Amino acid sequence: WTALASVLVAVSSVLLYAYLFPSQESSRRSPFKGPQETQPSLPDATKVAISTWNGSFTSMDDSCRIWQTDDFLSNEEIDHIMTLVKLSGGWGPSQTGGDTFQVPKTLYGGRWEELIRTDAVIRRIEERITAATGVPFHPHEDMLAIALMKPKANMPRDGYVAPWGLHHDSDTRPHRVRTLIIYMNDVVEGGRTIFPLCGPKPSDDGRRQRHAKFEKAIQSMFGDAELGSNRQVEFDMYSSHPFNALLEESCRGTYGFAAQPKRGRALLFDSQLPSGEYNTLTWHAGCNVVKGRKILLQKFKEQPMAKRPKLDYEPPPNYHPYVAEEYDA
Repeated sequence: WTALASVLVAVSSVLLYAYLFPSQESSRRSPFKGPQETQPSLPDATKVAISTWNGSFTSMDDSCRIWQTDDFLSNEEIDHIMTLVKLSGGWGPSQTGGDTFQVPKTLYGGRWEELIRTDAVIRRIEERITAATGVPFHPHEDMLAIALMKPKANMPRDGYVAPWGLHHDSDTRPHRVRTLIIYMNDVVEGGRTIFPLCGPKPSDDGRRQRHAKFEKAIQSMFGDAELGSNRQVEFDMYSSHPFNALLEESCRGTYGFAAQPKRGRALLFDSQLPSGEYNTLTWHAGCNVVKGRKILLQKFKEQPMAKRPKLDYEPPPNYHPYVAEEYDA
């Protein structure tokens, strides 16, 4: 017993010493703290494969001026952007939709903004967006944005709803001329981007009348400068109103034009016509994600400052034009 007690004392002393004075190796993975996460490293931009995009778009609706193309981003470019999100601090709830509509935690004025303004791969993508939209990059346009959408619980109509309503991209931003949306992943179910006023028109009288009433009601909400260019409408998703049935059909991909999210796919549409008038047909919405999740990258192309008429109101907060010295030229 004496010998056994001596052994136990010795072992206890060794364990106590190891706990109080851990070695460099053991301190890296302390059993009391659990495995430590490794910080992702930023890949060398020169080793990120460039997309094989052929430079062309397919017209999805000539009158609405909507185009679509696949492989706008390579898989490596998408992975690179997702690494930037991790390096910026990861995802966090947004003011738009809380936990079901997330953005980088440091979206404005933080690490995310710093990374996308200095990253060589992002610069390359911005140049591709310039070529795709025909609108030169300039320091007065809003910065590249990214968002992650998750399914919203307890939604009516089996989840095929537009939880954030319909809007026009010139909503409170009257200088926007074109938008490019890039889908970063395939969505299991739902999550379409819908344009209810576009696409094939209804053939039967009842649906045609419903469409005419819907279009008239939506267009009446296209606020002018006196209303702060407010161009957004919301719906009571739990109502049995015929307009909700129309939006459900749109979210199911059976009404209007609906873009299906696909990894690398880009969707381009006009907020303004070449004449300078607004394209009032491109009211759109992001539908609820029924299964899986949706991540998209979005770029709003805007008129440079010299071409903008003076606003009679202050733009809303969180407006961050992409101002960088290296782009001033």
